[in-house]
Amino acid sequence: MKAGRQAMYRKLKKAQNTILKQCKQIKSLQRQILRWNSKTKLKANHSPPRDKINQILQGNKVADSVKKKLIFNETICDTLIEKIKSMSAKEKQVVDKLLYSEKFQQSNLCNVENNLVNSKMLLGTGIFEKPLLEYERETRSDKISAKCKGIIEKFFLDDVLSKVCPGKKDIVKHEGKIEQKRRLLYPVNYCYARFCERFDSFKIGYVKFLECKPWWVAPQKVKDRDTCARLPCENFKFLVERLHNLRLLKSSVPLTVCKIKGLEININEENESMTCEFFQWEKVLKERVIRGKTKEFQKMEKVKRTCCVKELLGEFFRPKNVYVEHMDIVFHQLGQLKKKREKGVVDELNIQVDFAENYESKYTSEVQTMHFGANKAQMSIHTGVAYNNGLHSSFATISDNTDHKAHTVWAHLLPILLWLAEQYPNVNTIIFFSDGPTSQYKNRFNIFLCYNVVKPIFNHLKFVSWNWSASGHGKGPQDGVGAVIKRNADSAVCEGLDIDDIVSAESLVRANSSSSLKVDLVDLKAMDFMQTKVLGKIPAIPRIQTTYQITWAVGEDKLYLRRLSCFTCPFNQVCEHFPLGVGFLNYPPVWESHLEAPLRLIIKRVL
Repeated sequence: MKAGRQAMYRKLKKAQNTILKQCKQIKSLQRQILRWNSKTKLKANHSPPRDKINQILQGNKVADSVKKKLIFNETICDTLIEKIKSMSAKEKQVVDKLLYSEKFQQSNLCNVENNLVNSKMLLGTGIFEKPLLEYERETRSDKISAKCKGIIEKFFLDDVLSKVCPGKKDIVKHEGKIEQKRRLLYPVNYCYARFCERFDSFKIGYVKFLECKPWWVAPQKVKDRDTCARLPCENFKFLVERLHNLRLLKSSVPLTVCKIKGLEININEENESMTCEFFQWEKVLKERVIRGKTKEFQKMEKVKRTCCVKELLGEFFRPKNVYVEHMDIVFHQLGQLKKKREKGVVDELNIQVDFAENYESKYTSEVQTMHFGANKAQMSIHTGVAYNNGLHSSFATISDNTDHKAHTVWAHLLPILLWLAEQYPNVNTIIFFSDGPTSQYKNRFNIFLCYNVVKPIFNHLKFVSWNWSASGHGKGPQDGVGAVIKRNADSAVCEGLDIDDIVSAESLVRANSSSSLKVDLVDLKAMDFMQTKVLGKIPAIPRIQTTYQITWAVGEDKLYLRRLSCFTCPFNQVCEHFPLGVGFLNYPPVWESHLEAPLRLIIKRVL
């Protein structure tokens, strides 16, 4: 039995080897046939034109003139066919235009012409030295229009989807152009879905959408992560991500989840009791031994919490409405700011301001001890951009006083407003935009100084408005201005210039004089003058922390508070859309009929 099985295996193996040999022989014969056919074709093609005509006529007698014409035409065809192999597609298109005509259609010779040209003939056979017809490049059916590219670029540059990097090293160079980096706030696939939702008339694929993205806009990296995130937003983001991991939500983007109307999450009773873990930012009480005594202090930590799914859903729906309200404020304020920037008016001035990060003094060379303690002085930089009728002007002021309170804000703004009054003398409306820190812009002292200081500078001023962005969302073009200032200062240091105090900061001004920025220094007299004016009792503005716009008319004693920015309603009336109340002004005037002596000297120096 065993011997018979082995004999069968030997027969099978022998048969397999025979089949392999026969397959090799078949392939070899096929290759020989192909070579033979190609040789016969070449012989047929390379036969002289006279032999071809004789073969076509097959002994039939024709007139000598007819035979000569046939031989002449065949010679031309052979010559053209030999030349087409070494010519470009551009010349093919031109020759096809030269050869093709209505006579081919009338004589039913289109197929003959196609065989001759071999799908777009070439020029340059020696008959013509230059192309006689203009070359037309074929347009691709999937080519993106210039209009669509422009819309995609504006879409990515919107402050809602991307933010300007404020760092002095955050620049990108591409083909000789330099731009300040912008980082996306959301994943690219979310941006694509939102673009398709807003502009459904443009049919564009994901890959083409990425190709149209501006080259200076990129996804966030570790060094670009948000280190000033808002606590409720981050905690709500953790909840959404955990529910998405449990497959209870389809999206992990909080904004997408909040847009779903009537959101309901149905789970089984068995899954309700299932335990899960999620992260939250919380203040934790810690103990530390200092000089032999135990002291308690609070520390912000990323805590891992454990609960059941039912409790997790309760944690999700509780802050959901607060998050939705916050994001509505974010998009509304940024949208109003964008409209004002793009649709400017001749007699309207929009000013967007913010403090940049303080600049440390630097020397061309430093000893080691300079890096410790308070050896390095700091200078505050107040930056901004002014928009008027589609044009913009960037500016910055520098001071060695690092205080960022309201009176220092207006000491920084004073020389800039005097400069803007010269640039735009016919302005009757000024609109300020800023973020909302209570110590800088969102307080009664700032509104008090704005009410009193702006009026004497602009002769035709009628209305003023101050607008604040939502907390944690105040980035804008003014951050890029601060980055340019610091970069130019660093380049001045590399060229041998020491920058250590307000006196040497004048060299920083010279370093920036070649750029398009307006850079000026803040006089300490102006700062002291502003501080003396806010030392008195200034009445509080009710509900200012829930207010995002305050408007007033010059010469009137009323402040109109609005929950959100509105530029449809007049500034000297109660808003019909977002009313929040009216405040009455009992402010003493800061500027008398004649300017005080210290201020006169400051203005004289600035002008």
